[in-house]
Amino acid sequence: MGRMKLSVPSYFFLLVFFLLIFFHMRGVIIHDEGYILNSAEKVLSGLTIYKDFHFSYTPGSVYAVALSFIFFGHTVFASRILMVLISLLGAFLIFKIAIKITKREIYGYVSTIIFLAWGPTHINFAWPVMFVLPTTLLILYLLVTYHESKKPWIPFVVGLLCVVVFLFKQNFGIIILPAIVALITAKKIKSAHILYALYGLLWGVILFSIYLLLTNSLSSFLSDFYEFTIRKVLINSEITTPLIYKDTFIKTLARLALYFSPFYLSIIAIGISIYRKRYHLIYIPLTVLLFLIVGIRPTTDYVHIVPIISLIGLPLIIITNQFPTTLTKLSAYSFAVLIILLGFHSSLFRGYYRWDIPLGNNNYFAKNRLDVFTNSQFSQELELMRITADKYSKKNDYIFVNTYAPLLYFVLERKSPTKYDFPGFAPSEVYEKSVIYALITKDVKLIFILSENDTSAIGKFTYKYYKKVRQIGNYYLYSKLDNPHIER
Repeated sequence: MGRMKLSVPSYFFLLVFFLLIFFHMRGVIIHDEGYILNSAEKVLSGLTIYKDFHFSYTPGSVYAVALSFIFFGHTVFASRILMVLISLLGAFLIFKIAIKITKREIYGYVSTIIFLAWGPTHINFAWPVMFVLPTTLLILYLLVTYHESKKPWIPFVVGLLCVVVFLFKQNFGIIILPAIVALITAKKIKSAHILYALYGLLWGVILFSIYLLLTNSLSSFLSDFYEFTIRKVLINSEITTPLIYKDTFIKTLARLALYFSPFYLSIIAIGISIYRKRYHLIYIPLTVLLFLIVGIRPTTDYVHIVPIISLIGLPLIIITNQFPTTLTKLSAYSFAVLIILLGFHSSLFRGYYRWDIPLGNNNYFAKNRLDVFTNSQFSQELELMRITADKYSKKNDYIFVNTYAPLLYFVLERKSPTKYDFPGFAPSEVYEKSVIYALITKDVKLIFILSENDTSAIGKFTYKYYKKVRQIGNYYLYSKLDNPHIER
């Protein structure tokens, strides 16, 4: 038998696979990543999301991670295996979309590498938007296929997948708008097929509603959705960080050009598609444009921009393919090379998830429910926390971490006594009263706090009924006094 020969795309995706393993198996985020992992752990322990504990987003990412725990074990590594597969799917789909709409393989490679440089290499953990990206790309791929074949089942599946996108992150449910635009602008439009998409959307809503009713969590879901998405984000704008931090004029201008590249590239791509009467392409840059508008909320900052930047290869190749002048091609290729180099440099050597140690410095393999590479300082501190937690409590006991660091519950194999992993979810007075009540009723033996002079009600309660036993990194650990007389 002759030796099997691999095609160029096969070699390319083999390289992509190893690249994803390198990036996904490095770094640990104690706050946002821990939020999803600890929530998935709660679900597998029998708790119901929304009803038994509050959650800021729609539940898709939690159940996806819970499934990875079932198959691969309860570790950070298990969730990262899932993300390697998810990212690989996204890379494959954007590659196929690019080739389908341009008929040129080179554009597939360009779009895919941009996706890798700004997507999974920056947000490499199980976070809602990273599930949104491949699901959205699947919708776009199906819509491209629909324009070629007009298969009636595609609009129904697209409508259903729009609900799946919503279930991963609520604001990206806006994908339904470009999906409808895609069906309306199809050649030889079939009105019935638009209804099929709406049927798919309706069935998705019905199935999710049935789930909420069966788990008695409908009212809790609506309450959490209103509290976080509507009141805190849209009405009061309570959660926000700056997009551009104070810097020199040149650096600020460069960052603006980068961060808003999805905006101006999408606008140009839409304009050129209209000019060339390629109306059936409009929905692709429209998706990128709408995702930028809704995706930079609830906090307008770098980590909300980078997943959208990962999609700009699509409007860029539409511009180049539909307006193929020498100047356009030279500008597009130069921009692509620059954006790719910036992306990989940023992911490796700048702050990981903006605020943490760069991924390039996460080279210490840590065990004990991590099983990924992190930095030695974090690993050592975590080991000291584990030793202290074992001394003053048992596995599955309640401990309390008085800050947004839910990963500690997960890796220390302890339970949170409150319904809040995210302290900012409720008003301070409500949050503090509920925490103190939980500390009393659930007999919490160990508290992690960030200061010896915390003037909040929780801090005062801790200093009165607990004693300091150790400081580890930024955390002060307090164990409960023997038989304290606690005033309720």
